[in-house]
Amino acid sequence: MIDNWRNRYTVREFTDQIPSEQKINEICDIIQYIPAQLGNVDHIWCLLTPEDQELKTWLVDNVYYTVDNGTKEYFIAVETAPYVFVSFKLEHPYGIPLRNNEFSRNNAFHAGCIVSEALRQELNVAQLACVDGYNHTDIIAEYREKLWSRFGDKFEQIWGMYNGEKIYMIKEAIAKPSMVVCVGYGKPLTSYVWTDCRDGRTFTGQKQKKWFNNLVK
Repeated sequence: MIDNWRNRYTVREFTDQIPSEQKINEICDIIQYIPAQLGNVDHIWCLLTPEDQELKTWLVDNVYYTVDNGTKEYFIAVETAPYVFVSFKLEHPYGIPLRNNEFSRNNAFHAGCIVSEALRQELNVAQLACVDGYNHTDIIAEYREKLWSRFGDKFEQIWGMYNGEKIYMIKEAIAKPSMVVCVGYGKPLTSYVWTDCRDGRTFTGQKQKKWFNNLVK
């Protein structure tokens, strides 16, 4: 397992090779056991498969990019990965305010566990959290509609207890897009390269590890 971490890199573009369903299912199985601060369910993960190519491309075009000095950087890992774990903040149907710091911690902790399990399965990953498309445009209604059209029948089965009453998830509970974890087989590690993409660019070099060791012992 330690070698999987030593060889880990953030994939910028994936190959066409598709992981086995068994590997993906084992990643899915751990999510219900990942701890959360105060035990709250404050975000949802959705698994996009090779059949969800249109939705993946829409997410790259409209959500998962960043703007730096007026230039867009698109994260094409989201549309080239065969499997993508997409998450979003869950607003309580009754409007209970959720503290962003708790949501962010829970979301990032879950993403880390998903990455770790994917590496254990000897897969490559890209973890992304840049959602300038959401921050700079008013696409939340369309984002909600896209996800509800794909997963609405599953969302409607999600419930929790509030003041002794059983409440179910509604479309309006889909809030801010958050982290994605892209899973598959990455193209080989390459040097730092920018490539034209859409009306901006994409970074096709791979990112390996932090530039210093932030552990003391």
